[in-house]
Amino acid sequence: MAYTPPNKVGDRHRLIPKAKAKLSGNLYGKAIGSDRSDVYTEEFGKALRQYQRNVSELFHAGRRRGPDVPTDGSFNWAVQDQMELEPKQEAPVAIPAPAGPRALAYVWRGTGGVIGQDLVSLVCQGVADLVEEVNPPWPATMGGIPVGNAGGIQDPSMWKGIQDTVAWTQADFIARRKVNPKIRVVLGGYSAGAVACGMFRDWLLTHYPENYVCSFSFGDPTRPKGGGFFGHPAPWGRGISTVQYGDPKDYRHCWLTNEGDMYAQVPGGVAGDIMDDVYEQVTKFAFTDIAQVAIRFVGAIPQVAQKAGISVPAALASLAGGPVGLIGFAIPLLLTSVGGLIPGRVPDDELTGTAAAAKAATIGLKFLFAGTGPHIRYHVDAAWPGGPTFLDLARMHVRDWVSRPAA
Repeated sequence: MAYTPPNKVGDRHRLIPKAKAKLSGNLYGKAIGSDRSDVYTEEFGKALRQYQRNVSELFHAGRRRGPDVPTDGSFNWAVQDQMELEPKQEAPVAIPAPAGPRALAYVWRGTGGVIGQDLVSLVCQGVADLVEEVNPPWPATMGGIPVGNAGGIQDPSMWKGIQDTVAWTQADFIARRKVNPKIRVVLGGYSAGAVACGMFRDWLLTHYPENYVCSFSFGDPTRPKGGGFFGHPAPWGRGISTVQYGDPKDYRHCWLTNEGDMYAQVPGGVAGDIMDDVYEQVTKFAFTDIAQVAIRFVGAIPQVAQKAGISVPAALASLAGGPVGLIGFAIPLLLTSVGGLIPGRVPDDELTGTAAAAKAATIGLKFLFAGTGPHIRYHVDAAWPGGPTFLDLARMHVRDWVSRPAA
């Protein structure tokens, strides 16, 4: 159930009327006329593509603020940002730093992470002779939850924070590349930060592939199916986000995925679709009580299933809105009850209906029962039996690629 921004005739979006009003004031948008519907029309698409070409050309020339925009007619977040269709806070201005002999490492810490202590910083510290760590401005929030060093409840949602940090990093890179066109770039992200990492890597490979060296991500919600390390795929599944970034066959990226980490490993099919929807719901709204986050995730599963027309038996329905105490003390019982709704010998990717919803619920309950441990033990757990930790593996990966001669 991957999300695709409006990009063809007939698609709809609440901000298209405002975009039409903006575009119609230009010569190339005259054909839009007085149309202010929320429908993507042929005239709107033609004007939008010309607008995108104009903006992207100015951005890459260093004459316009970020973010960069696609030129394929997609009405995505970057286009909406450039058109200023909604109020926004100004992101910090990128200041170019002198070029150095080391590769530049843009890294994004995980939710509530502390710069210098987060996994991405620990990776950079282990290869400090080869990379210069740069932490783009990033609140590291999940729906505005004040976690660790993240800030307060007025912080932006995870998605808004990602948009801002990607735009800042694009502008910072353009400024640095003007000083040193051959600058070598390493990227890294953990948890929510891995989403920003994936988005920026996708942009960098599209426009400046010659500057990209390698990248890594821990607990990546955008991990594609088969995404692993050194050509070794993760055992199963893919990230929980509705959008996946990266090519599993491009071994320059290392996906570090702990078994049981719900954010980075969910099944495909209907069960995965349900978890996608719940994840998008949780990360796009602000919460003020951190204790409710995991409960909210599990509790939303039966609600999403019902919206999809799936029958929800009592065992599943009991998850919705349950108090913290009930979930905390009754998880083993709930796992037994809900698990009984899943038929044996049917691959997780092929489950449908109630069975798929039950599978999504059991994954969430096991993750909750583990205290989210699989998502926060990457510095301790081994990447394979008897092998290095995931943290050590990330350091090995970066050292390997950065040590290779520049192309």
